[in-house]
Amino acid sequence: KIDADGKKDYSYLYDKFKLCLTSLEALMLNIECRAPKMDESYTTLNKIDWQKARKDQKEDLVIEKFDVNLNLEVCTIDSYELPKIKVSGTLPSLSGYISSDKTYKIMQIL
Repeated sequence: KIDADGKKDYSYLYDKFKLCLTSLEALMLNIECRAPKMDESYTTLNKIDWQKARKDQKEDLVIEKFDVNLNLEVCTIDSYELPKIKVSGTLPSLSGYISSDKTYKIMQIL
């Protein structure tokens, strides 16, 4: 196929999916994180009650709830010329709360 610009159009070779993630938010929480003992795993050791943490530490909210809309395209043929997976998306809006203390904590993480 040839598109309007005269370029080859390979879109018919891709299965297309839409993924909408809604009401995402980012929190900075003070939690103890340590390596597991012999009889522990990371999943049981670092299990967090997110709902309780979210209520207790509302002031640690870094990013307001936001939505992400993703388009995922998976190539239906094996080809070295075409990407196997293509991902694109939109982020309608993003707002957050930053203080000097939060900035310091973020820099420690990085």
